[in-house]
Amino acid sequence: MKPLLSLAFLSLGNLSAVAQTQDTIYYNEARRDTTAAHASYYRTRIRQGTGWQVTDHYLNGKPQMTGGFSDDSCHIRQGIYTWYDSTGRPTRESAYADNKENGKDTRYYSGGQVEMSGNFKNGKEDGDFIAYYPNGKISGKAKFVNGKQVRGDFFNEDGSVNTHIADFIKDSEFPGGPQEWMAFLSRNLRYPKSAVRNEIEGEVVVQFIVTEEGKLTGITVIKSVDPELDAEAVRVISRSSGKWPPAIYGGRLVKSYKRQPINFRLR
Repeated sequence: MKPLLSLAFLSLGNLSAVAQTQDTIYYNEARRDTTAAHASYYRTRIRQGTGWQVTDHYLNGKPQMTGGFSDDSCHIRQGIYTWYDSTGRPTRESAYADNKENGKDTRYYSGGQVEMSGNFKNGKEDGDFIAYYPNGKISGKAKFVNGKQVRGDFFNEDGSVNTHIADFIKDSEFPGGPQEWMAFLSRNLRYPKSAVRNEIEGEVVVQFIVTEEGKLTGITVIKSVDPELDAEAVRVISRSSGKWPPAIYGGRLVKSYKRQPINFRLR
């Protein structure tokens, strides 16, 4: 038995020499370092030259992301990255060089069908992109040059031409842009009187979803200060429901997720 144990030890030693150091790091929802007891996911990494090959894991052990970094601090992405849902199915594959997307980028529906495919160059869309409905029919085709769409053709789910869409990808944005959104919040925000009397200040952060119809749903406080300030932040954001144009993804109207901090300050 002793010779076998010795061989096993030597074998592990050789593997260690190839793989170098492996670390495990725990992160919370905000992707900050934490302990295993408070983790939302964790990362294992193996030293490769001056960089690392990493796998981010869900708490159930399944991979959330695999990819490489060329630097010691894990900031410069390099190589093929793959993201997964909690069941282990890939949701996206993308190529990186010097921390910029370079090469093919493919997104997947939860069932495994391709949702969108295209090419990036130096971090910007470049070349032909194509997107599909869940049933496999084409929702849009577009050509990009240096991150700008120069051509686009869009289709309804029955295959007919969609004349209501002109953009392959477009985020939902409050009419008039960020400045008008800030002006809307300022015009409609009311500082609760009890909070003024008690000199309560702070930043409330609210997240919400803009639906395919431009309405707001899922309005939730994710950073609380005081119940009345929280309620006022929710109220003022709720007033914008129906005013937002929906996001466009691959020529389809889709949900988009927003996060808005609101600062309550007494002068």
